Amino acid sequence: MFNLFVDCGILTFFKTRIIIMNEHTNQMKEPAKGMAIASMVCGICSLVFIWVPFVNIILAIVGVAIGHVHLSNMKKSPEDFDGRGMAIAGLATGYVTIGFFILGLIMIMAGSAAFFSAL
Repeated sequence: MFNLFVDCGILTFFKTRIIIMNEHTNQMKEPAKGMAIASMVCGICSLVFIWVPFVNIILAIVGVAIGHVHLSNMKKSPEDFDGRGMAIAGLATGYVTIGFFILGLIMIMAGSAAFFSAL
């Protein structure tokens, strides 16, 4: 995955791009990262729409699911898939939104219990 080059006595690492050649059409095929992008977009949109009830949780669950599927696909065949950072960003933002949603439900239940016990 990583190549090591010595340049003027300084060690530098950089990630090599894996480009696969299609045997039938002789065209270059880059690794797929569409699901990673979709996971990141769903996660970010779930945080943007945090105040819209149930839209945020649906986007967060979709983002987390797609992120896990993409990371699983990367683990199975790393030469066919790319975009690990975007998938992890989608997972992180999705899990943060789910945490805020659960925290909001707990606060609503505690507030309503306090309100009705005061009556």
